[in-house]
Amino acid sequence: MFRNGTSLGGRLNTSLFIALLNPGIALVLACAFLALWLSQRDRPYLAALSAGYACSAAGFLLQYFTLPVGFAATKLASTLAFTVGVGGAGGAIVARYGRTVPWFGIGVPAVLGLGAFSWFLLAQPDLTWRILAANFTFGCISLVVAAELRTVPKTSPADRFLFALALLVAANFILRTLLVVAIHGRFHDYADFYASAYWTTSLCRTPSCRSRWR
Repeated sequence: MFRNGTSLGGRLNTSLFIALLNPGIALVLACAFLALWLSQRDRPYLAALSAGYACSAAGFLLQYFTLPVGFAATKLASTLAFTVGVGGAGGAIVARYGRTVPWFGIGVPAVLGLGAFSWFLLAQPDLTWRILAANFTFGCISLVVAAELRTVPKTSPADRFLFALALLVAANFILRTLLVVAIHGRFHDYADFYASAYWTTSLCRTPSCRSRWR
């Protein structure tokens, strides 16, 4: 069921617009990288990046729509989709340079983060801690990617851009989340969270500049 989906007259309201904006942008990016991969089959990391954005789109949608399996399972599925999306995009960046993707380094924070998220979802429900657990997970994955890129020779502006972007994304997940929680205070429910500026600007999670991937 959609939270505050449409008015009685069927007109789109602000909630529906925001609900569709982030997954819509993510799907456009997924399609763009898929088109690149279809024309450059020798670059499988483009397919991985496309899948990462598709997972992010699913994660956004599951934040607004509750599946028949229930609220808790839907939120867990959403966070899992975001985790796979961030991990897939990070792996794609590393694979771009022909390096072995650090799946162990990506997998450890992913498993620990999902475990913490599940605890604050099922055992000790707390929305603020779930937000922190999820974003710290994504931030740690981004730092693993940045650590891999640090040793890559910076022979072009694109190389320096991707390294800086990995650090920026990590800061977005960790520092920005801490700052928002410090300023806003605890989030008591999802209505409060969805109305925050943090959520409406939360697409800035993975690289989106097509030209850097050619």
